[in-house]
Amino acid sequence: MNVWQLALLIGAVIAGILVWTDRRSVLWIIAGATSFVVSTAYQRSGMPGWPVATALCDATLCLLIYIGGRFQWELVLWRVWQTSVLISILYDYGLIPSRYAYVTALEVANWAALLVISGAAIARQIGNAWGSHHHRFIRAISSTLRSLHSESRRHPWWER
Repeated sequence: MNVWQLALLIGAVIAGILVWTDRRSVLWIIAGATSFVVSTAYQRSGMPGWPVATALCDATLCLLIYIGGRFQWELVLWRVWQTSVLISILYDYGLIPSRYAYVTALEVANWAALLVISGAAIARQIGNAWGSHHHRFIRAISSTLRSLHSESRRHPWWER
C-alpha cells in the first residue's frame, strides 16, 4: 500500500466516522472501498487489462446506485462514479497519456465521492439541527440542505 492509498483509506475511515448515523452513506463508503480494493488487487496481480477491471468495478457501483439510489445526493455520486468509469476507458484507449495522470484522475474521483457522501450526510445533520429555528437565513439553508435528501424523481428503466 502506497502513501496515496493509505491517505484514501484514512479519508474513508474519517468519512465513515463522520456519517456513522446515516446508514446509506456508510453503505456507499463500504461499496466504494470494496471497489477500490478489488480494482487495486487486480492491478497489483499483474493481470492484463486492469483499467478495464477498474472500469467494471466502478460501473458496478453505478449500477447499484441506478437500482437502489433514492436521494438527490446519490445521483451526484452516480455522476462521480460514471466519471471514474470514463477515466478508465479513456486511459485504456490511450487518450490519457500517462499512468500518473490516470492514477491522479482516479484519486480525484475517489476523493470527490467521499466528499459527496460525507458532505450530504453532514448537510442533513445540519439541516435537522437548524430546522427548528425561525431565522429566515437558517430556514433557507435548511430547506436547501433538505432538498439534497429529497426523493429522486428519476425512475429505473423497468418502471418507465
